[in-house]
Amino acid sequence: MGTSTTLTRIQALVVLIVIKLLTIFYSAIFIVRLIFLIVTSPTKNRFKVQQRNNPPNVLTNANYGMHKYVRLKEIKLHYVDSGNANNTAIVFLHGFPDFWFSWRHQIKEFSKTFRTIAVDLRGYGDSDKPFGSKHYTLNVVMEDIKDLLDALGIERCILVGHDWGGLIVWQFAQMYPHRLQKFIVINAPERTVFWRYIFTSFDQFKRSWYIFFFQSPYLPEIAFKIDDLKVFENVYRTNEQLAILNAEELEAYKYTFGKTDALTPPLNYYRAIKYEGKSLKHSSNRQSEAVKPPGLLIISDEDRALSRGLLELSAKIFGGDRIAIQLITKAGHFVQQEKPCEVNQAIATFIL
Repeated sequence: MGTSTTLTRIQALVVLIVIKLLTIFYSAIFIVRLIFLIVTSPTKNRFKVQQRNNPPNVLTNANYGMHKYVRLKEIKLHYVDSGNANNTAIVFLHGFPDFWFSWRHQIKEFSKTFRTIAVDLRGYGDSDKPFGSKHYTLNVVMEDIKDLLDALGIERCILVGHDWGGLIVWQFAQMYPHRLQKFIVINAPERTVFWRYIFTSFDQFKRSWYIFFFQSPYLPEIAFKIDDLKVFENVYRTNEQLAILNAEELEAYKYTFGKTDALTPPLNYYRAIKYEGKSLKHSSNRQSEAVKPPGLLIISDEDRALSRGLLELSAKIFGGDRIAIQLITKAGHFVQQEKPCEVNQAIATFIL
């Protein structure tokens, strides 16, 4: 018992040192790039974000539902509510760098027969943004969702999450399975599986470079601001470099993330990450039986951030035959926006 605990502590310390070194490495690369930008464009302010005072019309489109707020124990959350309130609720949780708007295609489709609730997670969009990374741990954000259901009087729902939202769904399904009718995870690993996999798969290790870079203070915020948030133009492209967002939708992202202090809280999700040193075997024995509601994992074959093996392993360990897997081909990480029809069909087949 003592030896095992000591080994676990040593392992965690080694991983922590590796993460710190990688953070320094990727930060140094960015600083070199930063110096190059300043030297080559000395008269141009490459880090100024255009002031956008009014939201694009697409953000106030009544077809997406009513914008509402709910006061929880610690914070106030913003969400968009659509459909008949008496119908089964589908609660959508976005990822990074996203907000409720990423579910617009699903809202229009499923609000016809369900009540759809697209949430701005804490730190995002029009929800409250507590100061400090300690307010953005996975467990803290997961409790927001439980408190949200309680506040809205929803006993059980269908919970859907993409990216960070998917991590929350994995966790919620283990902690509060009785609150779910079904759950759907889109391109997101289970957190303990992720930590085991990233240090045994060089492919996933390479894909995860941004996680290490985001650990550094200030620099990621600067990176996002370069050339008026041009990063959103680059992120929301297919692998063939085709734009996923039209001009107005792109402005919706720049309007939302261009606000004062809009970047640090989302980045704090990464800064709040803690290494999970548990083995896969231990995690499986402890948690797999807790995942009782039927689940669906939707994955893309061209996801640049997450390998297919990592996602499939998450489903296998924490759900077995209770979690179905649907592959969307020729699609990247933001598949619910890139291939909305295919994603909507996969969701509909699973929940109807």
